[in-house]
Amino acid sequence: MRPTQQDTEERKPDFIRLCEQVDWLVGAIYKLQKDVEAMRPDESGPDNYDMTAEQVRDLILANYKLGVPFYPSDVADDHGLDYDTVVQAMNMLRKEGRMKDEGT
Repeated sequence: MRPTQQDTEERKPDFIRLCEQVDWLVGAIYKLQKDVEAMRPDESGPDNYDMTAEQVRDLILANYKLGVPFYPSDVADDHGLDYDTVVQAMNMLRKEGRMKDEGT
């Protein structure tokens, strides 16, 4: 059954409220997108990719002394380091006895 002109007129305030709510939601989504973009790490962050394992050792040792468990990938990502170099530096510290694996 097709709505009459009267039905349409009676529902007009509901339709207007619905449009206003949709506009509000669109604005809220836009603001959330901007907030998420602002939280993303800056792509021009630290660039220490060319550091040697010897140079990275002190940085890793400082993280280790904090007593908070971490992964090589955490150190590499947080400081802009090459992952393999971080692993190499951690292995050097283990061999020197300055660092041990968690749980050992």
